[in-house]
Formats: sequence, structure tokens, C-alpha cells
Amino acid sequence: MATASERKALLAPSSAEAVNRNSLSAEDSHDKDFKEAFDELSLEGPKKSDGSEFKKGIKGWMMSIFYLLIIFICDAAISVLIMYLLLIQMRERPYYFGKGTHVGGTPHVVFEPNPTRYDVVTRGVIKFSPADPRTYQNLMIRYKKILREEYSPKKIANCSSIVGVLNGAPTNESVCSVESNSYEEFGDCALTRENIKRGMGFSRAEPCIMLRFSKVFGWFPSHSEDSDSRRCSSDGSCCNKKRISFSCSSSTLDLKLLPSDGMSTCAFPFWNKDGYEQPFVMLKLSNLTNGKHEVRCKPTLKSIERMDDDTQNVARIKFEVFS
Repeated sequence: MATASERKALLAPSSAEAVNRNSLSAEDSHDKDFKEAFDELSLEGPKKSDGSEFKKGIKGWMMSIFYLLIIFICDAAISVLIMYLLLIQMRERPYYFGKGTHVGGTPHVVFEPNPTRYDVVTRGVIKFSPADPRTYQNLMIRYKKILREEYSPKKIANCSSIVGVLNGAPTNESVCSVESNSYEEFGDCALTRENIKRGMGFSRAEPCIMLRFSKVFGWFPSHSEDSDSRRCSSDGSCCNKKRISFSCSSSTLDLKLLPSDGMSTCAFPFWNKDGYEQPFVMLKLSNLTNGKHEVRCKPTLKSIERMDDDTQNVARIKFEVFS
């Protein structure tokens, strides 16, 4: 039978068990404190800075100014570097690319009146009957618009009487009258109100088609790589002697270019100045019978024979004539 001291020893917890209890109690207390702190943070949000963690006084001000100064210097250095990289890529003249109106390394041959200007469904095919003015009425409206907006009378010198532009310099000398109403230059295809009323040859099955280039800023026709060959003399004959001619062909039609030697270079370059008149030539067609016809026109000037993408610089004019 156990004595009283033995029973007391059995009932009393061991030292290891006591340590474990104390450890668990401490962990529970820590978890409780953490949970209370987390709940408080969730309700009130993070503590806002009151500036006590930063240095104060002159040293603090100096550190702040030094920090901002470093940021400013780095920003200025990056800006100067970017400007330098842009400046070293600058050219004396703009570099143009692609093709189309106002931009493009090579001006493209275009024709007027182009039906796609007012009806894309035509796909550029000129369909008409010489006996029915209604079939080419829209073409005459297009001619009227060109005459009114681009070749209306102005108080500017005629291109045939000016010296021209020296080496394609950007001057007002390229603004001159191309004398679109001159019967001496364009014959029956002169761009006048009277000729438009008479149908510009469409009523006689001898239509007049305008050929010109898309406008390209600063483009000057290069007849030679030698800049001396582009210098103009004082007799006013330079730009009128250096002309841009066209080669037109058709398997079914008779063609006549007006003027026969092409357009002068007096009205180049184009700088989008007030009063500018775009030079052109007229192509008169004859022997036009019922059916489909096609005319191909391209410049003979070697420097613009091909476009920037190496395709041929050519205008394809398609006709469909019916009774």
C-alpha cells in the first residue's frame, strides 16, 4: 500500500510537463497579441509617417537637396543625349518616302479626269458614249473643278517667260502660270471653259486626257547628276529647254502629246505656295471605236522611270466606248 508521500509524488506534475505548459501559454499569449495588432492595423490602416524617421536640421536639408540635384542632373543628361541623337540624324533637306500626294521620293504619273475621284466603282475605267453627253458629264465636272481650283486666272508670271529656279531652291520663282488656256501649247485640248462646254473632245470621240505628276515637296527633276547642268542663264530659256517628256502607247488608238516635247521644269519644285499651278501635258486620242481600249504613259526622264519600290512609273488609262 502506497504511502502518503508516494501518492503526492504521483499526483504532482513532472518538471517537463510544467515547462511544456509554460511554453504553450507563452505561444498563446504571442498569438493573441499578434491577432490584436493585426485587427488594429486592419481597422486603422498603416501608420502614417510623421517625419521622425528622417534626419532634421541642416544635414537633412542638404541630403534632400543633394538627392533632388542628382535626379535633375540625370534627367538633363538623358534629355541632352536624346536631342544629340536627333540632331546628328538631321539632313539639309527633308527625306521623303513612299508615293502619293505631297510625300514620296518619286512623283507618280497620274491622269485626269480620273473616274475614281468621284466613283470608286468605276475602277478607273472611263466609260462613255460620244453621242450622249450625260455619259461623260461627270468627267466635265471634274475638269471644271480642276480649272476653277487650280488654274484660275492669277496675276503671276507665265512659266514660259521666267528664268526658273536655281538648283531647285525653295523660292517663289516656281509659282508661275502654266498657261493652261493656251491653244498654242495645248491646241484643241486647251483647258478653257469653252472647251469643257464642248466636251473636251469626248463628243467627237477624240478625248483629251491630262497627264501630270503627284505633288512632292521639294522635288526637282534631275536631268543630270552634275549640278552645273541645272543652272539657269539670264535669257529665261533654261527651264523651258529642260523638259519632261512622256512615252505613251496603245495597240488600238492614235495618240498625240500636247505639247509634243512635254512639260517644262519652270514650275518645279512644289512648295505648296499660294497661286501654285501644277504643270501638265495633254494627251489627245483618236481612232476611238466601240469597245475597250487601254493607254499606257510613262515619263522618259531616267531619274523617275521607276518608283521607290522599283515598280514602273506608269499611268494606265482604260476606256470603254459604246454607242
